[in-house]
Amino acid sequence: MILNDSLNMSVEDDKQQHQTNDINRALNSSRASLNKFKDQLTQRAKTVIPKTQSISSMFATPPPVENPDQVYWTEICIERGIELSVKDISGTSDPYVKVCYGTEEKYTTTAVTKNLNPIWNEKFTIFTHDLNTPLYFHVFDRDRIGRDESMGSAKLDLWKLPFERLYSASLELENEKRSDGKNGLVKVSVTITPKTVEFRDEVRIKICFFLRMIYWIFK
Repeated sequence: MILNDSLNMSVEDDKQQHQTNDINRALNSSRASLNKFKDQLTQRAKTVIPKTQSISSMFATPPPVENPDQVYWTEICIERGIELSVKDISGTSDPYVKVCYGTEEKYTTTAVTKNLNPIWNEKFTIFTHDLNTPLYFHVFDRDRIGRDESMGSAKLDLWKLPFERLYSASLELENEKRSDGKNGLVKVSVTITPKTVEFRDEVRIKICFFLRMIYWIFK
């Protein structure tokens, strides 16, 4: 009986190991597919109907109301924070950034613990449809107990940015509610590329297909 039990346990362990190996292979394949998919979208975005904006247009008046046939592939990087405000009794904060396009929440960074000069370097891409609608960067202090506390916010007017060029900015935070006489900054970079609605729809279809593929892999 002891030999049989040992044999059964060995067979069961081998089976579990095979299942684990299969899951790991599926995960690695999914990560590789996701990276390839993101690279393909970025390359596609750089080649589909680019439009150049003149330097003088950066100082012009805002563009007219949104064009239903025009969208903008907007690549955003939240780089870092500089001299952010103290919110914890330990003399530091656990900051993270919530990005909104107008009133629509689009992205939230990870929280960096106990750091007033956090480095995020987190990138994401969204479609924007109206350059008159600004991007807002809201900084919060993560609290394990209670509500996360605001550390200030900054606004970026998209209509002022050049097309198809990396735009970097150090945005001064407002409404920090601090008494040390300093102003915190959030460093960001943005690239805006005009696209057609057909391109946007093509991307959405590919994303839906990719998500379904991931679902069936792990179902």
